[in-house]
Amino acid sequence: MRDGCTTGKNKLLLTIFDGFRWDYDRDVDTPNLDKMAEEGVKAAYVTPPYLTITSPTHFTLLSGRYIENHGVIHNVWFNTTTGQRKEYYMTQFVDEYWDNGRSLHFPGTAATYQKETIQVREVEPRAYDYTNETAWRENVDKVMKEWFKDQDLDFVTLYFGDPDETGHKHGPDSPERREAVKKVDRTVGYIRETAEKHGLSDHLNIIITADHGMTTVFKGGEVKEIVLTDIPGFSYKDLQFHLMDYGPSAMLLPKEGMVDKVYQALKGGHPNLHVYKKENMPARLHYSKHPRLLPIILYADPGYVINGFYPLQTNKGEHGYDNEEMDMKPFFRAVGPDFHRNLLVGPFETVNVYSLMCHLLGIKPEINDGSLDNTRHMLISNGESCDSGVRNGCTTGKNKLLLISFDGFRWDYDRDVDTPNLDKMAEEGVKAAYVTPPFLTITSPTHFTLLSGRYIENHGVIHNIWFNTTTQEKKQYYMTQFVDEYWDNGSLPIWITAQRQGKKTGSLHFPGTAATYQKETIQVREVEPRFYDHTDETAWKEKVDKVMKEWFKDQDLDFITLYFGDPDSTGHTYGPDSPERREAVKKVDRTVGYIRESAQKHGLSNHLNIIITSDHGMSTVFKGEGVKEIILTDIPGFSMKDLAFHLVDYGPSGQLLPKEGMLEKVYQALKGGHPNLHVYKKEDMPARLHYSKHPRLLPLILYADPGYVINGFYVFQTNNGEHGYDNEAMDMKPFFRAVGPDFHRNLLVGPFETVNVYSLMCHLLGIKPEINDGSLDNTQHMLISNGVSCDSGVKNGCTTGKNKLLLISFDGFRWDYDRDVDTPNLDKMAEEGVMAEYVTPPFLTITSPTHFTLLSGRYIENHGVIHNIWFNTTTQEKKQYYMTQFVDEYWDNGSLPIWITAQRQGKKAGSLHFPGTAATYQKEIIQVREVEPQSYDYSNETEWRANVDKVMKEWFKDQDLDFVSLYFGEPDATGHKYGPDSPERREMVMQVDRTIGYIQETAQKHGLSNRLNIIITADHGMSTVLQGEGVNEIILTDIPGFSMKDLEFHLVDYGPAGQLLPKEGMLDKVYQALKGGHPNLHVYKKEDMPARLHYSNHPRLLPLILYADKGYVINGFYVFQNYKGQHGFDNEEMDMKPFFRAVGPDFHKNLLVGPFETVNVYSLMCHLLGIKPEINDGSLDNTRHMLISNGESCNSGGGSGDDSGGDSGGQPTICPKAGSLDYHKTSQMS
Repeated sequence: MRDGCTTGKNKLLLTIFDGFRWDYDRDVDTPNLDKMAEEGVKAAYVTPPYLTITSPTHFTLLSGRYIENHGVIHNVWFNTTTGQRKEYYMTQFVDEYWDNGRSLHFPGTAATYQKETIQVREVEPRAYDYTNETAWRENVDKVMKEWFKDQDLDFVTLYFGDPDETGHKHGPDSPERREAVKKVDRTVGYIRETAEKHGLSDHLNIIITADHGMTTVFKGGEVKEIVLTDIPGFSYKDLQFHLMDYGPSAMLLPKEGMVDKVYQALKGGHPNLHVYKKENMPARLHYSKHPRLLPIILYADPGYVINGFYPLQTNKGEHGYDNEEMDMKPFFRAVGPDFHRNLLVGPFETVNVYSLMCHLLGIKPEINDGSLDNTRHMLISNGESCDSGVRNGCTTGKNKLLLISFDGFRWDYDRDVDTPNLDKMAEEGVKAAYVTPPFLTITSPTHFTLLSGRYIENHGVIHNIWFNTTTQEKKQYYMTQFVDEYWDNGSLPIWITAQRQGKKTGSLHFPGTAATYQKETIQVREVEPRFYDHTDETAWKEKVDKVMKEWFKDQDLDFITLYFGDPDSTGHTYGPDSPERREAVKKVDRTVGYIRESAQKHGLSNHLNIIITSDHGMSTVFKGEGVKEIILTDIPGFSMKDLAFHLVDYGPSGQLLPKEGMLEKVYQALKGGHPNLHVYKKEDMPARLHYSKHPRLLPLILYADPGYVINGFYVFQTNNGEHGYDNEAMDMKPFFRAVGPDFHRNLLVGPFETVNVYSLMCHLLGIKPEINDGSLDNTQHMLISNGVSCDSGVKNGCTTGKNKLLLISFDGFRWDYDRDVDTPNLDKMAEEGVMAEYVTPPFLTITSPTHFTLLSGRYIENHGVIHNIWFNTTTQEKKQYYMTQFVDEYWDNGSLPIWITAQRQGKKAGSLHFPGTAATYQKEIIQVREVEPQSYDYSNETEWRANVDKVMKEWFKDQDLDFVSLYFGEPDATGHKYGPDSPERREMVMQVDRTIGYIQETAQKHGLSNRLNIIITADHGMSTVLQGEGVNEIILTDIPGFSMKDLEFHLVDYGPAGQLLPKEGMLDKVYQALKGGHPNLHVYKKEDMPARLHYSNHPRLLPLILYADKGYVINGFYVFQNYKGQHGFDNEEMDMKPFFRAVGPDFHKNLLVGPFETVNVYSLMCHLLGIKPEINDGSLDNTRHMLISNGESCNSGGGSGDDSGGDSGGQPTICPKAGSLDYHKTSQMS
């Protein structure tokens, strides 16, 4: 067994002491409860669901559902038609009240649920004496001896009706209540003593809690009783049915047409009475959605009860109040082999106890409203099950870490060079679009930001050159490495922090290696020699060998930094666009390959994380005729004689210390002195640069535009490439790669600042960071753990399944359509959410089949919607695209679309114009739908906005739908008509972008933004059709040996794909004739279709399948297809790839992800909706990195799995042997 995990093999006892308020042990000596807290877990208090009365709150404990979801809404069963009511005890026997079909409940409670009863049960007798301590002990003996020991039950619930009974009768502040608490305490002692006696203590977990608390009822004297008939305008005659005179809550069913009259009369009718129409109940109460709830719901302030005609309620104590009232909070204790000892935890909701119990029993929970996340910190295992290989999604902090800097490697240096090793690293790990270094973008300052997580103005290594303005002394780059006081300026580098927390560190040639920090040096270090050849590849390999073999393997270091001085050196000498720089990049790539090969050779790969990045980029220096050089002494009014000290002639930046009294003169002379020179007093530096606050910075700071350098007296700087420019300049951005056991694979992330790398490294090493300016929030999406440490008490992020979801398709929107058009709304969506590089649709890349893949998660050969055209080969009948939408049997072919699956699991779904909307599936239709009219104008922007309004206002807001699919027929129509490269297509993309802005604006307007996830994608892309002279058209009847007479049926003249049914005996003849008949035509027998296309197995597919190369279409007798743009080509063609964006509360922000197949969108949507998917061909594994939760559901008892859970389709959970004694709804009258 693995240490620190929950086996699921220990027994569990859930004990309830009804009405035991959280603070009842404060005014009574409770030695046994105190001992239980010392040996286990005590919560400050727990919050029950509303309505805070017995049966509903107990059923929340047992099902993990809020009351509006489980449907046991009251202690009293009632029938509004007959006027019948059953009081508390008799309600226990009304099967349909408890077995409500809205959730499947934990076996071990109810008598008959979906025809199953508890295996071992004892029903509370009528008129049972809740206060009889002798009977209590007999119940404990039965549970421990007969049930747990002799019958070997796994789970038992045990109920005691006090101190609730005493609290009602005498009040919560009475001496009688205090005596009842002492009896509870003695019973708790007896429970534990009996467990010990029967040898159960080592394998029995015990949870003791209550359903609610208790408050004192105000009576007599100055109390203004709530008597409904005393309220002006209210009359019982206006009611069809009521539930009142039952404590502080009530429900009313007015007669037809009287709801508003009754509501208006009662609202404001008493200062301590709250009146709501059920649909307006506060959402936090989760007490509005169930059909059993009556139209008007009332509840009183603490201390008050609701009376009908006159006060007749005599209880001195009552519950049923708002669950935020402290008097309503129960207590909670837990002890046993799986719980921590002597742990005091904060408050949590009782809805979470169910998932805790499921975890302890090692069973999969039903759909529920709680989460193990809220209780896992109580457990020694932190909620990890022993049957999981390793805990899902946490960073151990035990893997080694190598940080490598290739100085001056710009973010785009791999674009004009073949870099197979860097490419492989990206496929096997994480690649950032680019990273933004701090300003000033030069070597030492930016490297120290990597090492400390501080901006340069905070860490104080402000330049490559150490200087002293008094002595006029300067030390060049190399000698500055040895000036301790320059580097040791208050910010500790990660080497020292790691060493102080027990890690062993090393550094080879990294800037800052030579210095001493707070009297500590790096444990293992090698300082770069003077005049070192930064370009020597042999020396590079020797460095790698030293790090991998001697330092990581032999000396067992935990963290190493490794520095290479190229391609910076080459970029300076030859320029970033030179062939020499490209050769240097190839050398870097070879070295990356050697690094990974060496890690593998020395057995490090499985426990070594590698981050490779750079300090800055490189820009070409402008030279020669036409370039207006920046020479300070050429600027009128400026003189070097006015300076006490200067740092210029060092690339594009400089600092000046004017002589006393000369600051304004120098500033005014230089400001505006050259069009490409920026001059600031340091206090006025742009705040975004974080380069103004440090005392080492001189009073005037200068920097030039990219391409320019700052010269003092004359031009003598000879570099062809330079850095040190504004960090917003793209040429200054470095690259970033990361790979290893803690990183996702094949993940492309958006840009971030290098200041964040420090907190990422601290997390990977499992060390506490120093104060820094970055955040793990900006990099955690790279990690399998999503930034959760295995030793942390809290799991980061989970998907609730409660947010709404909107799926939008803009037909034919190719992945790169935003590249030649300004798309501010799409850009904003990417910044605020997730953007995929592109997505790959299934083959055949046409509208109906690809959309049905989105809806079902099946490849086309599996879902059977194989074409836009329905056909019958016997009758020769064909239906074109629009009419095919109405052929039920074509769509309803065994694969359920997500609309129906969601509806069957309690969600409300809608669809507007989406392909497949019109059909019926297994006799079910979409609950709310609007089918696209025939001959619909796809390009009408006014109509588009009306559709958005309908979805957001009428469907999501007013009808409270959970999932809607919305279809727009553009830019497909425009792409077909004018071609994908046309100005018309670009205009249409602008219209799409405006619509996306309107979608988000409308979501905001209707209060949906915080609970609506939006996925926007397309079905396929678009390619230009080759036409005119020089194009060898594909005309089947022109191919020698082929004749249409040999065919029984055909589907051609429909773009670049076709299918043929030869007459009997003619298959081979037709196949041989067509095969090789045209250089741009692919011909397959369907069984020989490439497996990657997933387009061969369905019986609807005809025996011969044809498709053309990109740009060609297949004609039958003659050329009549006149589209300028077409789709339907091989899905590997880049022109066929659609775009993908996603935004909303469950998605990461500013995340750029790599490509994936659209077959995976279905499982992502199911996860977002919290529903169990049907069998499908995709996987949440391919999209989970987009999610804040990393694909973990809040209602899962443990890890994230693959969303195969969910509603079990009417079957109860099969769990260990269970029993219940005196627990609510354990009986069933036969």
